[in-house]
Amino acid sequence: MAVVVARVEPRAVVVLLVFVSVFVCTVDRVNISVDARRRVAMLRWMRSAAVVSWVALAGCAPAITQSELARRIEAGSAPPILDVRSALEFAESHVPGAVHIPFYSVMSRSDELPTKEGEPLVVYCEHGPRAGLARAGLWMADAGEVRFLEGHMTSWKANGLPVESLETVE
Repeated sequence: MAVVVARVEPRAVVVLLVFVSVFVCTVDRVNISVDARRRVAMLRWMRSAAVVSWVALAGCAPAITQSELARRIEAGSAPPILDVRSALEFAESHVPGAVHIPFYSVMSRSDELPTKEGEPLVVYCEHGPRAGLARAGLWMADAGEVRFLEGHMTSWKANGLPVESLETVE
């Protein structure tokens, strides 16, 4: 008897779990009979598994220190930098040389991602959560290595590191 081993792509598992979580959110809003409670309990468990998987995936990225990034920007050898905050936040101030793509658009706009051969993509938001969600989207889009900016934009500005605004870029 031959044994067939299927290789499952981790991205497919995460996408499936997220799909199930969306489905379960929809099912929760429908009036369900008492007989279906066991099935709903199982679907809620699957939704929880999807959320845990998503958070674990989003939060697992090494960081680049602020001093290292500032030094490389000053030297003209900065890695590609992606700001995933809102357009208004980006316009007010951003890390010099950063490209703006909101966190919810990174998968659909992956062709616009800044790239540099052999360099990881540095991603930041104001505090961290949106960068984590963007990182998950970048992972699913197979965008390569991603690093977070240590402390994100809040810490960057608090430390008095250089920023650009749309007025200073033009």
